[in-house]
Amino acid sequence: MPAVFKNTENFIKIDKEWLARLKQEADNSPKHLSRLCMHRDVRDVVQEMVLAFTRNCLISPNSAPGKSESLTVVEGEMLLVLFDDNGQVLNRIEMGPVGGNKVFMYRLCSASWHTMIPLTDHVIVHECSEGPFVKSIVSLPGWIPAKPEELNIFLNQIALRNVHA
Repeated sequence: MPAVFKNTENFIKIDKEWLARLKQEADNSPKHLSRLCMHRDVRDVVQEMVLAFTRNCLISPNSAPGKSESLTVVEGEMLLVLFDDNGQVLNRIEMGPVGGNKVFMYRLCSASWHTMIPLTDHVIVHECSEGPFVKSIVSLPGWIPAKPEELNIFLNQIALRNVHA
């Protein structure tokens, strides 16, 4: 079972069956993450994806220099954490789906170190970012733990702090 689905069609629609499939794939994935790439090519100017991840997913802080991105929570709750270049937490935003009382969408207009920490068993998000996709050649700063066990401790410490809306 693939953890990444790649669209090949001119028209794609997302329904509850797709969401269920993505959650099931995330449950079965070693990284606890699955993704549907709605764009057709890594060279597309707009990279649009639906991601599902579980509470056990470890998303390392990341940044895309020179690119913007936006994200909307479709299902579940997560903590968005923004960092400065030295690893200091700048902002922590608890997010949930449209219709709730939490922030449901964000846009980063320029590169900023950030991560998502799941707060529920499953989280599904719709992410849009500038293309083309280029695998980052920027080396990770020393404040980002490289080993999964250390990353887990790092993210848990951030998640346990008081959440600011």
